[in-house]
Amino acid sequence: MKGCYGIVNEADGTKQGQIALAKKLSSVCCALQVRIKTMPAGALLSLCHALRSVTSSIPLIINDRLDIALACGADGVHLGQDDLSIDQAKTIVTNHQENNTVTPFLIGISTHTIEQAKQAVSCGADYIGFGPVFDSATKPEAGTGKGLILLEQVVQAVAPVPVVAIGGVTITNIDDVVSTGVHAACSITVVNSDDDPQKAAETIASAWNR
Repeated sequence: MKGCYGIVNEADGTKQGQIALAKKLSSVCCALQVRIKTMPAGALLSLCHALRSVTSSIPLIINDRLDIALACGADGVHLGQDDLSIDQAKTIVTNHQENNTVTPFLIGISTHTIEQAKQAVSCGADYIGFGPVFDSATKPEAGTGKGLILLEQVVQAVAPVPVVAIGGVTITNIDDVVSTGVHAACSITVVNSDDDPQKAAETIASAWNR
């Protein structure tokens, strides 16, 4: 996991608009997360099936909903601090795969402190989301930005587990974010609101090649 971590969310319009965005990002991003909290379960499952069909080249991660992730054949789930524990998620995944071909299934988790990050890794998280690194325009409820120093400390504390920087990442500060050693970054503000989201994602991703 390295580069631009893409997101599809409620603000991305209709189902067809969300699918079109996913197609564009799948050729650029290192992973794509479906972060839609208000859609009814049946509609969300239908959307995720459609997104799975256009994202075969990168991991498809479903936010919060492990049941939807398993049902649509996604590559993983992203959990919050108040969702299922990693141990609970792993047990459900193991039981689901018992009579199926066992394929790697990623479990990521959002963290906001170095202690949470270390705990997640000790429980077997496959990657860490950390933030908000800066104040976030799309998720103000996440609180004040944690800063680059703490981000670098988290990267070092959980190595070699990948860390995804989230919150307030922009074209202006992406080079500073990459300098912390972080593996990937998410920027809904830069990518999803751009007239050319694919090009915007390429700009974010290119920071790892400079």
